[in-house]
Amino acid sequence: MFKMNINNIYQTARKKISNINTLGALVSRFLGMGLQFLSVLVMARALGAADIGLFSLYSSFLVLISAMIGFGSPVNSFTLVSRLHINEDWNGIWHYFCDIVKVMLVVTLVLFAAYFVITLVSNGWGVDYLTVLPYSLVGAVIFVFLRNAFEFMQAMSKTTVAMTLENVLAPLVMIAFIVVTGLLGVDIEAQWVMLVNISIFAALAVAMFKLTVRKPAHKQVSSPEISLKLFNKSTFALWMSSILDMAFVNVPTILAAQVASMADVGRFSIAFRFIAMIASLLMVVRGTLGRDLIKHYHAKDYDGCQQVMRSMQKFGLVIYAPIMLVFAVGGEYLFNLFGKSFDGAYVYLLILGVGQLVYAAFGFSGFVLIAMDEGKFEAFFSMLCMLLLVCIAWSLHHYSAKGVAIAFSVSICVRSFIPYLYARRKLALLKKGT
Repeated sequence: MFKMNINNIYQTARKKISNINTLGALVSRFLGMGLQFLSVLVMARALGAADIGLFSLYSSFLVLISAMIGFGSPVNSFTLVSRLHINEDWNGIWHYFCDIVKVMLVVTLVLFAAYFVITLVSNGWGVDYLTVLPYSLVGAVIFVFLRNAFEFMQAMSKTTVAMTLENVLAPLVMIAFIVVTGLLGVDIEAQWVMLVNISIFAALAVAMFKLTVRKPAHKQVSSPEISLKLFNKSTFALWMSSILDMAFVNVPTILAAQVASMADVGRFSIAFRFIAMIASLLMVVRGTLGRDLIKHYHAKDYDGCQQVMRSMQKFGLVIYAPIMLVFAVGGEYLFNLFGKSFDGAYVYLLILGVGQLVYAAFGFSGFVLIAMDEGKFEAFFSMLCMLLLVCIAWSLHHYSAKGVAIAFSVSICVRSFIPYLYARRKLALLKKGT
């Protein structure tokens, strides 16, 4: 009896700690969203639409390249560092960190060799692409370190600290830089903001690794299992899925730069940033409910799986719909805050918002398919939707960035809804079979 009471107390405590961590992550994300909005507003007023377009192009290349060159290492970092930390194997954590550094040094050399080749055969490339690419390459390497450092923090149950550093401190530093330069009467350019952005990433990565990595007092031989396994089967699948996810949200800006002026790219990217902020908020809730879905699926509780899916839909719409209503009603007034150069951005917000509404209701379906061991179908279908996005954007290139916005909305609707139907069909068949 006494043992049962202790077990109940332990399980209750675990649930409370989990809820506190989730609440802390949500609060940090909400605060981060507010600061991100403020930093984008300050940046937009300081730079104008054309330079914001250039900065957005830099960001899109950075995130896409970092997903490619990371080789899924952040996924490895969370799982491996969690195990090593539980065993208090600080030597193993140090050796794993050193492996990441070695691989990224090699990747850096390869990237800049590739950039050198691109500059030699760059007749077909636009000047804007070549302007941002060196910054994006350096930023991508540092960003991979930052993503790994973030996973180190999560593996050691320091998620709230990591999210506060990334979502609160980073935008505050950027805001402070722009405000101070404005007060000093210095006219800043997009390239300055890119350098500050890269410096913030580097400082955050160093700070997070300082909190999680300890250098051994004397040389020790690393365990053979502690190594950066770049292409193990599970990591490779997640790496490809990560590249597709990053491509889906970053390729639109790159396509917009091909068919529109840089000022139009700036207007498009500001609207896209608002939509992306809301999507990132949805991920916190889905991450929490996702654990329940996996638990029900492996217990063959298919009714429980369907119930969790309905809860995900409700949470998604409850969070997104009111924010979208505010954007739809007050969007024009909102963009007035950004200055005259952003007139017309409201149209992009409405087009993108329609697609995002469907994503809010059904966008969890990709995660559901992975949880149900349908990762191959999810990856294949995501690739088809990526091709659909590019084809629609190209066929609507006469409509400039508006065509890209329409292409994104159509493709994200297809990418969200069809996997949802597939997941429901599979659960129905599994229920019949039990």
